[in-house]
Amino acid sequence: MSGYSRDFGLPLYSLGEQGAAGTLSVKVSSTTPDPYPDDNGVEVPVTVAPPGYDLVTWAQDVYADVVVDGDDAGETGLTPVRRGHSVVFDWAIRNHGSRPAKGLRYGISLPPGLTFAKQPMGCRVQQSDGFTVAACEQPNVTLQPGQSFTTDVNLKVGANAPVGQLHGQSFYVVDYTSDEVDQGDANTDVQVFTRP
Repeated sequence: MSGYSRDFGLPLYSLGEQGAAGTLSVKVSSTTPDPYPDDNGVEVPVTVAPPGYDLVTWAQDVYADVVVDGDDAGETGLTPVRRGHSVVFDWAIRNHGSRPAKGLRYGISLPPGLTFAKQPMGCRVQQSDGFTVAACEQPNVTLQPGQSFTTDVNLKVGANAPVGQLHGQSFYVVDYTSDEVDQGDANTDVQVFTRP
């Protein structure tokens, strides 16, 4: 995992009252020697928040042979996208909270060299500092706890796009209300992999 990190969620369920609920200890280890073992563990404080919704964004890195299925399980050794070609974008907004989320506002920002071949429904697309940005609204969508939302999106890699790994694509939820219990997981950065 040299120079690499991976985030993952860990669901916790409240059995009691709101407020401080102790700490969660997280430790990692490796089969190879670690010269810096002091940073292999952390104590995370846990607080039980009032009930609400929790919109979490998820998106798969952009490759030529991604399967649109709401996860990246079993998808290894994928092929970078050929310049000038279009590909599907696998993404979703999930409600991990305990109450329904009514109405969605979200955005997708694409780095220079990437545009929409098929933009999401309910979106306005514009250019901003070389980035293509879609501002999207789904006012009639209600996400119950455990439900997901997505629509078809196709991306196009420009014929003159840089070859390699493009940085700067992000997918995010906007306009939180006080019922959103965790705003920190409503933004996802995505990498785009290209080839000649």
